[in-house]
Amino acid sequence: MTSSLKPARQSNVELLRIVCMIMIMSHHFIVHTMESFSELPVSTRIFNAMCYVAVNCYVLISGYFRIKLSWKRLFYFVFFCVFYAFAVNVTNRLVVGGSIGRTLIYDSLFVFTHNQSWWFITSYLALMLMSPVLNAGIESLTRKKMAWALVAALVVDVYLGWWAKADRGYSLIHFIIMYFIGAFFSKGEGMDAVLTMPRHVKRVLLFLIYMGAMILWNWLLAVSPIYCRGGESGYVTYNDPLVILGASAFFSLFLTFDFRSRAVNFAAKSVLAAYFLQEGLRGVYPWFQQHLLHSNPYHNILITLTAGIVCVMVAIGVDQIRNIAYQATVALVSMLKKARR
Repeated sequence: MTSSLKPARQSNVELLRIVCMIMIMSHHFIVHTMESFSELPVSTRIFNAMCYVAVNCYVLISGYFRIKLSWKRLFYFVFFCVFYAFAVNVTNRLVVGGSIGRTLIYDSLFVFTHNQSWWFITSYLALMLMSPVLNAGIESLTRKKMAWALVAALVVDVYLGWWAKADRGYSLIHFIIMYFIGAFFSKGEGMDAVLTMPRHVKRVLLFLIYMGAMILWNWLLAVSPIYCRGGESGYVTYNDPLVILGASAFFSLFLTFDFRSRAVNFAAKSVLAAYFLQEGLRGVYPWFQQHLLHSNPYHNILITLTAGIVCVMVAIGVDQIRNIAYQATVALVSMLKKARR
């Protein structure tokens, strides 16, 4: 099977990146400000379930385009994470109280190991470091071998991980498997290729698969002790088969669109900043719960969705400061290299 690596970012997938970050922000506002999942209204739980596919979609995007690791890309990612860790830690010290000294600098520099709230970036860094090996393996597989590898990977992720409760999907193993599924899509496989029908019909069907998987997932967790296996822990597993199915359908849905937008591509580069800002500045959650959330579940959905959109918009603006700092750092490093010569 020939390789079909995408030469450039596609605006439809970049739009998915933005939508997914809004979903992640909305999900966080729900889980950090509302009651336990068992006490949430059905409508809020379904909305939260709809948002839960976002993390998997992010890794699917990486697998679809492939991570093309280089020192420059690695430095960019590390700089991005350290910059926001430092900014958030300083802000928290100023607001909550505490000294700005060696501990703050240490926690910021070692952001990948010293903050469990940002587990995603730790797993994603590991995925980046593994990507050259993963890419070489993916490109060497025939159609038949890739299908078998995908089945084996899902057995490991779903049966040995989710069902056996050995892994909840917050790990490199799950990220590698979602990366592999994303690569499967880029090679012309997956639901978008299997569903050979008019595009508008395909979009409706994919959306129904996504919604159906999420509603079924939510219902099973509420009524089936066997499926849930231990109460509310079932709500926080990214390697649940229905969550993987829902993410794959949602991802496939965006693949059916075809458009180009500089604004979307520009904004998508900065949306990860929202993850740092929201998870780092957790002091906003009690205020949010006290002043904004109401008993009306539909009102709560509207508020959390709006808050997610606002978070992403603010992050895109704030990230321009980070971009200036990055460009200045790159220029300084370049000057130092020239000086040594």
